[in-house]
Amino acid sequence: MQVRTGLSVPEGYGVSFDDAVEIASQAECDFVEVLFDGRARPERVDATLGAALDDADGVGLVAHLPFTVPVWSPFDAQRRGCLETHRACLDAAAALDAEAAVVHPSHAAMGDAYDEPTIVDGVLESLTELHAYGDRLGVDVCVENVQSGPFTLDGLARVVDGTPAGLVVDTGHARVSGHGDERLAEFVADHRDRIEHVHLNDTRGPSDEHLPLGVGTVDFRSVLGALGPTWTGRLCAEVITGDRRALERSLDRLTTYVAEHRDERDFETDAERRD
Repeated sequence: MQVRTGLSVPEGYGVSFDDAVEIASQAECDFVEVLFDGRARPERVDATLGAALDDADGVGLVAHLPFTVPVWSPFDAQRRGCLETHRACLDAAAALDAEAAVVHPSHAAMGDAYDEPTIVDGVLESLTELHAYGDRLGVDVCVENVQSGPFTLDGLARVVDGTPAGLVVDTGHARVSGHGDERLAEFVADHRDRIEHVHLNDTRGPSDEHLPLGVGTVDFRSVLGALGPTWTGRLCAEVITGDRRALERSLDRLTTYVAEHRDERDFETDAERRD
């Protein structure tokens, strides 16, 4: 398993952007994932983050497009404005050499007024446009499962069928939408060829807690096992506690998970040689 590892850097949770980049660098992570909102919104992100990334050799960037901005609305002017905002984020991400951008497949339609097929088609059209725009910039736009609506974990199959975008699996969001460890692993195994990014988000129940890895009940080993020995995407520790030590311990645990599966791959390869 040749993966890239990193950590999510939220706004306003007690760990500065500079500290998060330093933590990632010391843990030999490959990237930080930054929500492009607040002090990291597109017109400010270079001043907020650029110097820290320049000083951290080997630490790249994954952008998380603002989840408060939907990708589709039934109102044309609102839809154009939302897409313009996301394109501005992609422009800023490209200027910082981001390798990818995560987006929520969200909408601003009143559910009672619009049927689900209309909403799904509109969201998929917007996602396709954003993916094409990112592709021109060299930023890979990938789509995350959300907690409710037509694009929970199982709903990502619609993204597979209706867009060229890769997938982001968020383990905490999956738990909120009723997917236990077995169902989560089944989905990952079935779609691993389209999964590009995984948010390792630990939780104790059907909630989006973002606990340090290993504190909750998510079986991350089964997720990595379902990805298989040849998967080459990104694993991102999504820990939102404001505690530097919790981040460091989570990255240590992530390193252990990855090493276990690398060892498993090596063992299988040796066994194949013996056969």
